Amino acid sequence: MRRRSSRPFAFALLFGALVATGCLAPPVEGPQLVDPPPRFGFDTNCGAARSPIPGANPIAQRCYFRTFGDDGDSVIIHRYERSLTMDTILEAHETYVDKWVHCKEESRYCSEASDLEPLEVAGQSAWGYSIVTHREGEETPSDVDYIVLLPWEEGSFAIEVHGNYEPFLEVASARELATRFDVRYTSDLIPIQIGAALAAIVLGFLAYRWLSRQKRKPEDGERELVCKTARPAPAPAPSAAAGDTRPPLPNPAFVVGAARRRFASDPAGAVAELEELRARHAPQVDLLHLLMLARLHMQEWNAALDVAREAWPLFLEEEGLSKAVDAYATLGQHALTLPLDTRQKRIVADGVLARGIWQTASHIYSGLLEADPNDRAAAAALIRVAENRARTPEGASDAAQLYTYVASRSKDAALVERAHMGIARCSELTRG
Repeated sequence: MRRRSSRPFAFALLFGALVATGCLAPPVEGPQLVDPPPRFGFDTNCGAARSPIPGANPIAQRCYFRTFGDDGDSVIIHRYERSLTMDTILEAHETYVDKWVHCKEESRYCSEASDLEPLEVAGQSAWGYSIVTHREGEETPSDVDYIVLLPWEEGSFAIEVHGNYEPFLEVASARELATRFDVRYTSDLIPIQIGAALAAIVLGFLAYRWLSRQKRKPEDGERELVCKTARPAPAPAPSAAAGDTRPPLPNPAFVVGAARRRFASDPAGAVAELEELRARHAPQVDLLHLLMLARLHMQEWNAALDVAREAWPLFLEEEGLSKAVDAYATLGQHALTLPLDTRQKRIVADGVLARGIWQTASHIYSGLLEADPNDRAAAAALIRVAENRARTPEGASDAAQLYTYVASRSKDAALVERAHMGIARCSELTRG
């Protein structure tokens, strides 16, 4: 019998252990840049003289620097208690530009700010704008700033990129750097690392088996089997526009972008324009998404729901389901009337939770568990939310309510026991 070497399997285990212990990807907790560019150093003790949200002082700041002598590039993350609505975002942009963006005759520098543009940052809807400064007679900017205003679950963030050197003297590069923002927790990253470790072990071992088969010569009588029956490709999801005889919207990116810019100064006119386009053309996902948000901004809940119902099949077809999650998270309690089956509810709840909107996610999971006490996935999701809330004393009350609901409703004995242990820990936190 041929003896097999244990070295490849040992190597796979070692690689997985490195990932699991964080040697390859150590978790960093809190607001941060994901994969910051080379030479950017991290500094928790920093400050900025200007607040991107005038009249609001940040409660915390984090900075990244890339220095060249006495100068360099920087990213400053500001955290605020103040919540941001569309009105406050527009006001912050206008106030900041009026105060700081101008020409300085004594130094011959002139700055120009762009309009607000919609972004998606860390799975959340955000708004950003650039400030480009030129010295008289020079085509290349002397510096570029890009500012992102980001509503969050509790409060808000502003991400401020200041570029003095390439590639961050280009607005696109500065914008991309700002959108690397995310908020991470060590407790959330540990399961990911364990999963990565297991995946590394499996992939390493499978790679070894494949290489061994490539090197091995076929013995007498051995036949190579070839599967001649192709597996059929999955059928595409049905389109919400199937059978619609209206023409598609031409150049949707340009048309929707123009309507979005118009909305900043003429909301009623922009909505009327969007409704006209909606009537004349087949359903288009970006147009309907903007129209829904516009109706919500104008507090027209019934009209927003009507748009959401038309757009919902398109939202569910979109890769990543970001607009479906955004619609459900934005509509809040009003979204309960959207026609969702159990699978769709679970997808949306997972997406809403990934955005940090734990209240809405908990409401969906609770409904799933109420409908089916044997739904272990819903009960486990509620416990995960509770465990995250219980990390701080101020979240202990929320966590206790979630634990109590799971303990009283779930039929899974292991999860019920885990919920009772959580209730005891919350009780200790509130007493302390």
